[in-house]
Amino acid sequence: MANRVDKACLPCRQCKRRCDGAVPRCALCIKKAIDCTYPSTRPRSSGPHRPGRRIKRAEALPAAGSERGMPQSSQHIDTDSRSRYLSTAFEAAAIYYIAPDVFNEAHLDLPRLEIPVPPDIAKHISHATILRSVTTEFFRSIHTWFPIVYKKAFLTQVFNPLAKRRAELSLLALCMKLVCEPSLGVTAALYHAGRQFLLEVMSSGMLSTHVLQAGILIVIYEMGQAIYPSAYFTLGQCVQYSHILGIDKFDLGLTGEDAQHGSWEEIEERRRAWWAVVILDR
Repeated sequence: MANRVDKACLPCRQCKRRCDGAVPRCALCIKKAIDCTYPSTRPRSSGPHRPGRRIKRAEALPAAGSERGMPQSSQHIDTDSRSRYLSTAFEAAAIYYIAPDVFNEAHLDLPRLEIPVPPDIAKHISHATILRSVTTEFFRSIHTWFPIVYKKAFLTQVFNPLAKRRAELSLLALCMKLVCEPSLGVTAALYHAGRQFLLEVMSSGMLSTHVLQAGILIVIYEMGQAIYPSAYFTLGQCVQYSHILGIDKFDLGLTGEDAQHGSWEEIEERRRAWWAVVILDR
């Protein structure tokens, strides 16, 4: 007895004929004396589209222009190579937003573009002493009634002496200082700098839970200071950014460790960020 497969051969597909799936040639192709070929098996993901996997992969990718990503010009990479790299990055981003199903089926990744931290922001969080004071105050006060940041992971990332601090971490640290700073004279400058940097980071296409958390803290500050209608606009950006991240679609029954989503703490952190957006919107 001939072996059979659970799919039609290419000639039968094109002619919309019933194929018996016999290997190496089906009965109709033998009868018509034509070549019989079957489509190659395409690797499938282990389950439906997982938004958490998107976030985790995007955050783990090396930044373009970093040592692990697009090489710097100092490494004698010509302009044409960088242009081709950026063109590919923009094409991947276009596919990600226009045809997300195609993006996931093709197992594509979004390159992380290196975003420099502006000097007016770096001066507020560049020193470890200042940064430690800000984080201590934040987790002592704001975090007790609005716990959206996973403390252990954040402190490990931001105080790692061997790792370059990413733009999203600097943005979140600045927003922590914004909501904890008692002086209105200081917070005015922090607010304008932080809001502008938030727009730049979001517009760059960077996908990170830390960016959403920074936006949430800015909304809290705007609502607390009655800065309207900016609070509505910033909240709207957070809602759209949440949809892009896909954190509003987490499986309700998901518990424990998950290779695609991350650890239980990471999953819970993203859920809390989404519920923070929902609470502020209502």
